[in-house]
Amino acid sequence: MLPRTSDLIFVNVKTQEVPVSPCCSSLGQPYTLELTLKGWRIASSHTDCMNGDYTKVRLQFGM
Repeated sequence: MLPRTSDLIFVNVKTQEVPVSPCCSSLGQPYTLELTLKGWRIASSHTDCMNGDYTKVRLQFGM
């Protein structure tokens, strides 16, 4: 169970988009998002994880 406060929440999501090309398919890829008052970021490429193992910086927005 990930921590949750009034200023911080983690959300598990799974992608459902149609891949542009076979080499770039991320269909069904799980992620853990970190949501704060400042914005959001992808915290992990796994569900229920906040270890900061996500390395695809080009896809990160927010914070």
